[in-house]
Amino acid sequence: MVHKLEPLKPQVGKETLGRWMALAVEGRVDELFESVMTQHYDPCYQRSTRRSYGQRTEAACRLLESLDPTGLASAARQMVEAERAPLASEGR
Repeated sequence: MVHKLEPLKPQVGKETLGRWMALAVEGRVDELFESVMTQHYDPCYQRSTRRSYGQRTEAACRLLESLDPTGLASAARQMVEAERAPLASEGR
């Protein structure tokens, strides 16, 4: 796993990569995952989403209170309702 992080060095820098590698070697997988997601994956995904969809996606973001089935269902309902609201105001 440690070696799979090496290609990210140009994007995240030597210091961050070193910290990730130390976490991997120490078996601190939860901390490693959180750090990779928040410092690399999430920012890359946000940039890509903005390029592809513009600013519209900012309004569609939801903070998930829970990843259990009830929490996910609630978030999905809120997103569907938010998408329907503009259509209802246009008389569709």
